[in-house]
Amino acid sequence: MKIFLVPTDFSAHAKKALLFALDLALKTNARILVTHVYARPKALLGAPTDHEEEVRKQAVQRMQVFLEEVTSDAFVSVPLDFILKEGDIIHRLGQLIEQNNVSLVIMGTQGAHNQMEKFLGTNTESLAKRGLCPVIAVPEQASLEPVKHIVYSSSMEHDEVSAMNQLLQLKNVFKALLTILHVNSEDQLDLLDDAEIKANLRLQFPEEEFRFDTIEEEDVAAGITAYVMTHPTQLLAFTMLHRDFWERIFLDSVTVKLLQSLHLPMLVLPENGKKLDLLQGVAHEDLALEQKVTSVL
Repeated sequence: MKIFLVPTDFSAHAKKALLFALDLALKTNARILVTHVYARPKALLGAPTDHEEEVRKQAVQRMQVFLEEVTSDAFVSVPLDFILKEGDIIHRLGQLIEQNNVSLVIMGTQGAHNQMEKFLGTNTESLAKRGLCPVIAVPEQASLEPVKHIVYSSSMEHDEVSAMNQLLQLKNVFKALLTILHVNSEDQLDLLDDAEIKANLRLQFPEEEFRFDTIEEEDVAAGITAYVMTHPTQLLAFTMLHRDFWERIFLDSVTVKLLQSLHLPMLVLPENGKKLDLLQGVAHEDLALEQKVTSVL
């Protein structure tokens, strides 16, 4: 069974991420693993072991309250477990992804130190760069609406067959429109012919419905923003490791602010990492909400 990993710090944006995950899991017969990673507590004079146990118990209580606030009867058939881990959040999430063969990470975002972090969120950016699996970032101010339109921002400088394989799964799960958007600017390298890329995608996916749109705009982020504002969109996607394309964008804080203003869930696809797999498996039984705790390492 597919597993979606949902990290939480029990915040409002973490709740939105879990709601998004529950809806997607319901549509794809997936299991959800909610995880909270906390720092090792400083030892108190006299009883460090007791203090660490108290911190763990408090985390369990907060997790139970968090799940009760988010879950509802609509998602009762979605198998859900939770796990607590102590340590560095990115290291622990990486372990959980590999140990549990996680298909997708869905996490809320808040906080920033550099331009990419301002766009994706500190931990989301760090995890996405590792390329272990696709990541959906749900911004704090995102409005969770039914996904009817997915926009994939492409530089048209790379073969997009792998990305399309993944995007079409999401499109079909949500029964949404899929647009491959190219913002054409003088900054583009034009390594490949756009027409050839489009023709190849049509050839590779002859039975699938999707569309291409190209707009002229020197500021790529401004172009994406303008397009999404005029074409209602519920999910924006891009491939993270096309660094020559995306890192040029994030050199300018103004462009980051433009993208931030969209308040959209964003799908980050790793170029060379695990591919998104949402294909329907064996339907799971209707199970009551499970709340399990794995011992802290």
